[in-house]
Amino acid sequence: MAGLAVIGVLELADVRFGSASFGEVLGRVIAPIDPELAKEWQPDAKIYADTVEWRQKWWYSIWRSVHSAPMLEAFGHGYGFDLFSLAPDDVRAGQEDEIRTPHSVFFYALGYTGWVGVALFGFLQFAILRMLWRSYRLTRQPAGVVWWFTGMAMALFEASFDTPYKAIPFYLLVGFSIAPGLLRSSGERNARPARAQLLPVAGR
Repeated sequence: MAGLAVIGVLELADVRFGSASFGEVLGRVIAPIDPELAKEWQPDAKIYADTVEWRQKWWYSIWRSVHSAPMLEAFGHGYGFDLFSLAPDDVRAGQEDEIRTPHSVFFYALGYTGWVGVALFGFLQFAILRMLWRSYRLTRQPAGVVWWFTGMAMALFEASFDTPYKAIPFYLLVGFSIAPGLLRSSGERNARPARAQLLPVAGR
């Protein structure tokens, strides 16, 4: 109820996110599920619904292509391969330039590196999340964990890790958030030899 109340206040106050009102943003979210309902807030609801359908067709083509042979399933098509060539004709129609990323880090990794690449990327992100959680427990500052979840959620539906101008800020901010945990670990390792050297002296 509190969440609905906040949404109502934002709509009544005509709060805008850039050039779009809150209602228009809500319409964009609803458009892929129910375009007719979304038109009540977003006049261009059909455009956003078509964009989601457009991406789903391309993702399905990547999935089908990668799983067409054992080697492709394991290692993908390899970097340099034109993933856009896998898209159906109706997806490629009207596109002046070839689109290099499917706007999903999962299908980007799957198409280029197969399930081996997806697993390696998953292990990397799991290791990062563990270090972020350690820093959070030490500092009680959740910004790094929140940023990681936000970045991962966005990366599944837009070009993030496959573009330097989004991947670099993500890893920089994550690195800043991890630093307290790494410094604490380093301090503990450096303190142990000092205590060990003092023990024989104390025994005398």
